[in-house]
Amino acid sequence: MCPDRPAPDHSPVPVDCAWCRQDMHTAASCTDATIAIDGFDVPRTPWGCERHWPRSIHRCGDCGVLPGGFHHPGCDIDECPRCTEQALMCGCSDEARLLDLLDELHDLVDLDDLEVRPPDPAASPSDP
Repeated sequence: MCPDRPAPDHSPVPVDCAWCRQDMHTAASCTDATIAIDGFDVPRTPWGCERHWPRSIHRCGDCGVLPGGFHHPGCDIDECPRCTEQALMCGCSDEARLLDLLDELHDLVDLDDLEVRPPDPAASPSDP
């Protein structure tokens, strides 16, 4: 080590979860315990209870939750409670299906060709 330079800091950079706003390196669990599927709130699979991953006594290697905690969104290990596949890629959640629908709509409609007009101030609210 060079005496004229400080030692590098290898501590993880704090990353806040988009759902629970906690630091993903230190939070025991994401606070969102359910996922919307077909309009119902379905309990999510806790870390360590996945069918396709071995049980662990350590934090999740991707999102950092403790065993028994709920994965943070986007975690590669998070399991879909419906199909038991990777929740990130399966498309079962209402949010994932909405995003797929928006992608399909975007493919069907060329948004650059749409004409956006301001509302007519002379039109009454009952006019179609």
